[in-house]
Amino acid sequence: KDNIEIEARFTESARKYTIKFVNGDDVVSKEVAYGEVIVAPEEDPAEYEADGYRYTFAGWAGYTAGTTVSGDAEFSAEFSAEAITYTITFEENGGAEVENVTYTVLTGASLEEATKSGYKFDGWYINENLSGSKVTEIKVGEYGNKTLYAKWIAETDTAYTVEYYYENIYNSEYTQVESKKLSGTTDTEVKVEATEEAHFTLNSEKSVLSGIVVADGSLVLKVYYARNSYTVTVDGKEGV
Repeated sequence: KDNIEIEARFTESARKYTIKFVNGDDVVSKEVAYGEVIVAPEEDPAEYEADGYRYTFAGWAGYTAGTTVSGDAEFSAEFSAEAITYTITFEENGGAEVENVTYTVLTGASLEEATKSGYKFDGWYINENLSGSKVTEIKVGEYGNKTLYAKWIAETDTAYTVEYYYENIYNSEYTQVESKKLSGTTDTEVKVEATEEAHFTLNSEKSVLSGIVVADGSLVLKVYYARNSYTVTVDGKEGV
């Protein structure tokens, strides 16, 4: 019998490996044959912000364009971090303007006091109704844009003036006789209690007996006294 020769032939099939690109919970996985070039995802991971930093995609750790497959591989997203600059805006509530301040999570910020004529500064507050604790500084580690509100306490020694005028003897004009410097609480009403004066009557129409204390001390109250006039009757009969 003739010998039969059998030849085994094999078709070579490249083995495939798992390639992963990992960005947190977002994983792109693909099967790639041995020796083929690894291609990164077309869309880069999005920029994001967290805890006062802005994170920008910087590449895939361990991955270089043109790298070929030699086995399973995993590449993790890398990000560069930059501290975000935030702005502090001040609501002065009638006080002098305070310039905005910028800061980052790394620097924090100090806060200057506000000023308002006739008032004492009582601190910055994070809420418009001025409740809770005062904000004395922005500490390192804090982040976010902020609006701070000024709280004021009215001064109780704001000056005002009371002037006293008396009607002249020979004409209806008035002459200032006295001026008193007094003090009161800013933006509150004060009144003058006019005293009785011998031979004079208060001229209430001309007088200014009440007013609101102005922070700059410009309030002037005025008290006018009209001279009393008397009728003298002379009896012309001769005495006995």
